[in-house]
Amino acid sequence: MSKQVEKRPEGKKNPTHILLFLFALLLPSTMWVLLGWTSSFLPLLVFVFISKYGWSYTNRHILIAILIAAPSSYFLQNLELTLFCIALLPAGYAVAYSARSGEEPWKAGLKGWLTLCISIILYFNILLFNSDISFFQAISQAMNSGIDEALRQYRDTDSLSPENQVVLEETLNQIKVIAPLVLPSILGSILALLSWMTVVLGNTILPKINCSQPWVDYRLWRLPEKLVWILIASGITALLPTGILRVVGINCLIVTVTLYSFQGLAVIVYLLNKWNVPRFVRTFLYVMLIVQSFGTILLITVGVADVWFDIRRRFAVGPDNNNDTE
Repeated sequence: MSKQVEKRPEGKKNPTHILLFLFALLLPSTMWVLLGWTSSFLPLLVFVFISKYGWSYTNRHILIAILIAAPSSYFLQNLELTLFCIALLPAGYAVAYSARSGEEPWKAGLKGWLTLCISIILYFNILLFNSDISFFQAISQAMNSGIDEALRQYRDTDSLSPENQVVLEETLNQIKVIAPLVLPSILGSILALLSWMTVVLGNTILPKINCSQPWVDYRLWRLPEKLVWILIASGITALLPTGILRVVGINCLIVTVTLYSFQGLAVIVYLLNKWNVPRFVRTFLYVMLIVQSFGTILLITVGVADVWFDIRRRFAVGPDNNNDTE
């Protein structure tokens, strides 16, 4: 694995880069309903800038952007959302540090994930500092309010038969009971997805901007083999009848299978590349695998199976060339 080399541009500041960070912070917060999803790319932006221009250069431009964005968002009455975007930035630093240290991609993803978890928890704890409820209680209450509103709207319409309406109400009421129990793993999986996206996309983008690629191609990535024992232990614990151990097991199981779906996707990418499947067909298959629930189950199955059967090695015609592109 090659280490990143800092490249410092001439001059102390670049107004274009400051505007880029400022735009990246303010756009999601001012148009959250439509463009809030773009905040997911903030760690990636930090990672790419550090890899391209170095740490001190990136720090200066981010600091200036924050000093402009914070008061601007205060007057625009969206300071809380801007602070949320700022809370995503440290994950990019964690991934960049791991890449510079020559660590494996799963370690970079782990550090990015832990940084995201700490940042988000701190953000919401500060936001709810004067409140009597915790971070998870606030989210649970918001979810329950949304479910209650959905139930009310369905009751006011005649689009469902009485039998279907009863089934729908029972289902939503069960969700109100189950969702708070698995909320930690749902949030953890979302943050794991964000960290994984930062590492994968960053590793793909850097060679295209004349930077050294910190890791081998994504299709060759694999998780630590010992992680499968956490999966097995979580699955066994989740089968317990009741108790806190069962809840912990279910949450650990959800996060672990999410990670193995990432490995399953790497195996699929490897096989499609090995078989020279046309690019447009591969793109269609990737979308179907991610969007369809059956595709998610397939990715998890392939990811776990790769631990014992080493699928990529079995299908390899010859030694893999790390410089091959997808």
